[in-house]
Amino acid sequence: MLLAAVASALYFHQLGSSAPYLSIEEVSQARDALILATTGRGLDGQRLPLYFREPGNPFGREPVFIYIAAAFLTLLPFSEAVLRAPSALCGVLNVVLMFLLGREIFGRTGPAIVAALVLMLTPVHFLQSRIGHMQIGTVTCTLMWLVMLTRYFNTHRARDVFWAGAALGLGVYVYGGGLLMMPVYLLVTLLVVHRHQGAMASGRLMATGLIAVSAGFLMAALPLALWYVRHLDRIHQLADYYTVGEYNKNLGWRGFLGAGAIAHLDAWWDCYSPDKLFFGGDADLRFSTRSVGYFFLPAAVPLVAGLLAGRRFVSADVWTLLILGLVLSPLPAAFVSNSEAKRWLSFVPFAVLVTTCGVEWLRGAGSTAAQVTAIALLPIARWLTFVPSAVLAGVSGAAWLFAAKRHAAMIGLTALLWLSAIQMRDFFAYYFGLYRVDAAAYFGGNLPGAIRHVLAITGPEDCVLLDTRVYYLDDEWPLYARGNHRLELTTRTTWYGPEAAVTPPSSCGALTALGLAGDQRLEGWQSMLVPELDGKTRFAVYRRDAR
Repeated sequence: MLLAAVASALYFHQLGSSAPYLSIEEVSQARDALILATTGRGLDGQRLPLYFREPGNPFGREPVFIYIAAAFLTLLPFSEAVLRAPSALCGVLNVVLMFLLGREIFGRTGPAIVAALVLMLTPVHFLQSRIGHMQIGTVTCTLMWLVMLTRYFNTHRARDVFWAGAALGLGVYVYGGGLLMMPVYLLVTLLVVHRHQGAMASGRLMATGLIAVSAGFLMAALPLALWYVRHLDRIHQLADYYTVGEYNKNLGWRGFLGAGAIAHLDAWWDCYSPDKLFFGGDADLRFSTRSVGYFFLPAAVPLVAGLLAGRRFVSADVWTLLILGLVLSPLPAAFVSNSEAKRWLSFVPFAVLVTTCGVEWLRGAGSTAAQVTAIALLPIARWLTFVPSAVLAGVSGAAWLFAAKRHAAMIGLTALLWLSAIQMRDFFAYYFGLYRVDAAAYFGGNLPGAIRHVLAITGPEDCVLLDTRVYYLDDEWPLYARGNHRLELTTRTTWYGPEAAVTPPSSCGALTALGLAGDQRLEGWQSMLVPELDGKTRFAVYRRDAR
């Protein structure tokens, strides 16, 4: 309960304003959720659809998070925070699930708390949990699967492995990456359950476990499988869209053969890039602050230690799960030749668990752990602090010399925690501060503020003019108009391009225009500039009487 409370305070803090505005993916999901909440239908008019189709996206969006967001919107007023609340709630749930998973794996509360805290403070998990989109759900389903599967290893109850399979089945409805990875994780489950029961020489128990996990997966995924029987084109559409034409319905997987395969292998390898993992994260400021990697830099030490020595802290079955998870999780990124974290986010739980194994080793391996930490402290402290290199070299050398002393390993681990605290402080201070200014342009700028101003000053008989040059506007205008109960204005809206004259309908009582600041065609109109977070102006709202 304490972990959940702390995670909630962190993950819901300034949820509507950091990131500064909704990204285009968030806008699209929000629009589908709001239409569903108010009409019970999708954008195409289908009642309670399985996939939400929209212009430019004929294969549709996965349903789970849209239905959850729609439920929130029926209970709470429209806002950016409410639209992001399902993702933030999943982030908090993931922290709780990681604690439960740690208890099952390590059998003690201490490592479980460490694993939960590491996940809660991992930058990539934190950032993705504050995006009003669906990719964080792959982590939730992966954790539910791991909790129930490891519980099965301890109890041998068929119902536990049944629910492990059901969690994987749920994951195919959450995000496109889950549609690829959840069947892969099912194969991993069958392999590990077979190995586990084979080691126990219990053929009957093995058969029960294999049947139970398969039944759980089929129970959840069978409706989708039956739907795909009638909609095979969606598979072709997904493959063609995500592989950028490498898949062809008539020619097959031509982009995955020969020289074309190299790009996919490169994407797989790039997922393990130290720059992405520990220094810069993703290139896009919508998904990364670029000030840290997916993990804080000091976490590299226990992560590497866990890879080398973690086997001694967990069972053979769990270790198999962790290694296979680390190796196979980047499959969606390799498939689409795009190594952004959202493609392979299910990697995070496995990395956190291996890191926890590394913490256990650093805590108890004595002089060897102290020597490893002494070496690692020098480059990490040099990167994160302004302490002179000569001083750091002296401290590192002293730590090496006294590595055999009692508590030396714990002192080194404490130093890593101190460096982590420094980087965390800087990361969160930047994220809740200047990051909003630096990233605003990546989110389309203060277009929501401009739209809200239009809605506030436009009467029911007035008309609205919108500039086609304003990126995002055709998506955000109907979203905010519907969310603020001014949907009637969308029927009184005229679009004008960069060359055409501004010619409103003659039936309008008054005119409100939203466009770029300084538009000479609107000279003589009352102009209201919309400030950006950096003080500059990009958009303006114009007003005049139609007569």
